[in-house]
Amino acid sequence: MSLQVKLQGRRSGFSFTASLQAQPGRITALFGPSGCGKTSLLRAIAGLDSIESGQVLCGGETWNGDAVCVPAHRRHAALVFQRPPLFSHLNVQGNLALAQRYRRPGDAIELDELVQVFDLTDLMHRRTNNLSGGEAQRVSLVRALVSNPRVLLLDEPLAGLDRWRKQEILPYLCRLKSRVDIPMLYVSHSLDEVAALADELVLMQMGQTGQQGGLAQMLRQQSLLQNMQGEEFSLLDAQSFRRDEARHLLLLEAAGMEFRLPLPAASVGEGLRLQVRSRDVSICLDRPQQTSILNILPAKVSAIHPEPEVGQCLVELQIGSELLYSRISQWSSEQLKLQAGMQVYAQVKAASLARS
Repeated sequence: MSLQVKLQGRRSGFSFTASLQAQPGRITALFGPSGCGKTSLLRAIAGLDSIESGQVLCGGETWNGDAVCVPAHRRHAALVFQRPPLFSHLNVQGNLALAQRYRRPGDAIELDELVQVFDLTDLMHRRTNNLSGGEAQRVSLVRALVSNPRVLLLDEPLAGLDRWRKQEILPYLCRLKSRVDIPMLYVSHSLDEVAALADELVLMQMGQTGQQGGLAQMLRQQSLLQNMQGEEFSLLDAQSFRRDEARHLLLLEAAGMEFRLPLPAASVGEGLRLQVRSRDVSICLDRPQQTSILNILPAKVSAIHPEPEVGQCLVELQIGSELLYSRISQWSSEQLKLQAGMQVYAQVKAASLARS
């Protein structure tokens, strides 16, 4: 049941043109600066705002089109906001029971399972005004899912949370992909959130959607790299194959290479997504000996992007089938005489490898 969108209109003084596709069981991120029209697009898809022209198709059914405009309550598109609009006169159980009354017919995850997946058992009898920001957002997500929606629209659900609350709720959002077989659109202007959650990425600027593609591929776009301002990163899909309990390390395979990182709560065989920041990758011409760095990877320089105004270079390194970025000084690049095509070694500290 895919979602296909092609809309045109005007919003808040700018031209609004959007085109995207979202597949079931995958999170498609809408990424762009504040005020570029991401929320307006979600509201148009949900049927909360009218549109001048275009088409919205969900599972082959036309929600918007020539002489067709299905009202919002019949679209069954669940919209999760930045600030969860929970009913304060009801406890958590009451909020969920109300959503269950308007549940769309058909197969869906049962409420009891959702309560367990999102760890709400101990919160069911608590009033919503006594919930933390992370707890309230988890309740909001379950309330959206218990209605058995056809599409899940997430409008910056972590924007109002501090770092610790974000870390609390991210694992629950990650679980959605394996539990919910519907298209999911995730609006954000945080690349860290996008890196942790998204499968597909759609760029948006001044009401216009741009390129759409797989997350790893899109993160290589120069337009994105130029906006990262020294915070470039690569994503590696990894598979854990051994836990070294004595050394508190997890061994993983990614891009045909072996990686080690500090031992998290991950089981053998579990798939992980690693975020490798450019500032945490150094380059050596020869394989280092007697070093404290645990991840030493043979690599090939595929491109060098000098930034003389700041005295730095962004170096693209091919490791196996994947790409790593290394941000080094221009002086270091000159000393190493780096050139495209050179065989080198990339060093990555185990402690710097972030699990997305």
